Amino acid sequence: MTITVSRKVLYAIGGVLLLVLAGFLGALIAGGDGGTTTTTVVETVEAQSSSSEEVETVKDDSEDAGRSDCDSQGINREVGKEGTCTEDGVSLVVVDRESTLKLKELNVTVRDMETTSTASDEFGTTKSANGVYVIFDLEVLNKTNSPLYFDSSQEQALLYLGDNEYTEDFEVENYALDDSFLSKFEEIQPETSTTGTIAFDVPQKLIPDLGETGNLAILNFSDEGEAGAAEQLGIIRTYK
Repeated sequence: MTITVSRKVLYAIGGVLLLVLAGFLGALIAGGDGGTTTTTVVETVEAQSSSSEEVETVKDDSEDAGRSDCDSQGINREVGKEGTCTEDGVSLVVVDRESTLKLKELNVTVRDMETTSTASDEFGTTKSANGVYVIFDLEVLNKTNSPLYFDSSQEQALLYLGDNEYTEDFEVENYALDDSFLSKFEEIQPETSTTGTIAFDVPQKLIPDLGETGNLAILNFSDEGEAGAAEQLGIIRTYK
């Protein structure tokens, strides 16, 4: 199922997380200087007992101190630098693959990530990828007060490799992965966790990017299918 709203495109090059919020946010250039910083100089003139005047120059660092963008915090620069940063009003929660992503409505942990050219269910139904299937085994905790489905319309997770955005593969999740969230279609009760898989079909030539620049993006339950309007977005690096 294809997302029809404006999409976020997040990617990393050489271990540097870049953010391109296509159509509505512009671009975050990793490794850059984060934009031009304006320094405010305040001149204070004090009257002395004599006729001389003393001029004091004061640098106003309040703007720098309050910056929360990903570049200034270094979150988009290296593995091991996790945290929350803000770009154009969107709160990005960035974690490494071995860490748990903690969003407002859910927590997500990657239990395993594998690549395969074919996938089969217990009845022998086999699906072959156009390229290679990238399958994530996830544990999801529902932090809301109501039972909810994770990724019920395949629009709660996106995979970014380079400058390419990939949505989930319906055929393999529906027909060949018995443990996919789509196939299971089970509600997650409040304060309860469940496990399941999601799968993407990506070109063979981009598989190396999983270990260098890939990012798995996760939305809150209430933002499923609304990537272009989400106020919070989770990012799990696929590389170590």
